[in-house]
Amino acid sequence: MDNTQRLIELFKEFPGIGPRQAKRFVYFLLNKNPSYANDLASLLKEVRSTVHSCDTCFRFFPNTTTTTCPVCQDKSRDEKLIMIVSHDIDFENIEKTKFYNGYYLYLVEQCLY
Repeated sequence: MDNTQRLIELFKEFPGIGPRQAKRFVYFLLNKNPSYANDLASLLKEVRSTVHSCDTCFRFFPNTTTTTCPVCQDKSRDEKLIMIVSHDIDFENIEKTKFYNGYYLYLVEQCLY
């Protein structure tokens, strides 16, 4: 299998991405300026090394000095409330409402790191 096909296979592992969309991603990257792909690769590495999973709720957050996210560190939240969420977008939408003031627990997908 050549590198182009390997990249297509990797993109197919993204949620909701099938073979045709994966090929579009690969050809998009091939048609862009080489610096674009280099920036993308660098940023992926940087995000992977600077974003961590919270020890309490399992949400990903950018920080290297603590193992607990800001939400779990917030003592003003109602400790009797725990909402289970499965997607980051759920968390973001709930937080935007400013109605819920409890803690969260993320359902963690099984991944091999």
